[in-house]
Order: sequence, then structure tokens, then C-alpha cells
Amino acid sequence: MKSGREAAIERPSSRLVFALVLALAGAAACRPGAEGEAGRGGSDSSMTTRPIAEVLSAHTPDLLSIQGVVGTAEGEYQGKPVFVILVRSATPRLRARLPRTLEGYPVEIRETGTVRALDGR
Repeated sequence: MKSGREAAIERPSSRLVFALVLALAGAAACRPGAEGEAGRGGSDSSMTTRPIAEVLSAHTPDLLSIQGVVGTAEGEYQGKPVFVILVRSATPRLRARLPRTLEGYPVEIRETGTVRALDGR
């Protein structure tokens, strides 16, 4: 016979443990920023959550702060939207600092050279 204290400290059932693990995994996957953006500032998720115009607006200021990035744009590849990062020179070092995806959109890096405003046009 179990004492009152032993009865209160019984092990949880395996179903309860499984349900708890499943719930915690689901909560972690739904957390904002869970797309893996910490490492290279990008996402490996294939699911997009926002229109590309919103993603462009949200990420452009940070990308423009990287030396060598001269602009961002929306693009299209095989009928699907892509996030375009315009760079002065696409060096391996700069490419390593740029994300491969942003919020599920693939990133295309385009080398443009120096970008200057035209005089009075």
C-alpha cells in the first residue's frame, strides 16, 4: 500500500507526456521569428506569411545598412515573387552576409555597380 505522499508523486502517463511534448513543439514552431532568421538574417521556411511588398518594406532598412548593398526590389522568377538585393559588387564575403530567403521568399542577388542619381532628369 502506498503512503499519502507516494500516491501524490506518481509518474505521468506516457500519453500525457506525449501530448505535452507535442504542444510545446507546436508552440515553438508558431512563435514569431521561428523561421530561422537569427543565423544569416533569412528564413529557410517555404511558407510565406506576408505579401512581398510588406517583407520588402520591413527588411530594406537593415539590408541597406550592410556595406555594398545599394538597394532592394521585388522580382519574379518562373512566375513566383522573389526578393531582390542589389549590390555594388557581389563578392563572396558580401554574399555570405546576405540571406538566401526572407520570410519564405527566395532572395536573388544582382550586381549593379555604383548607383547614382541622374542630374536633373
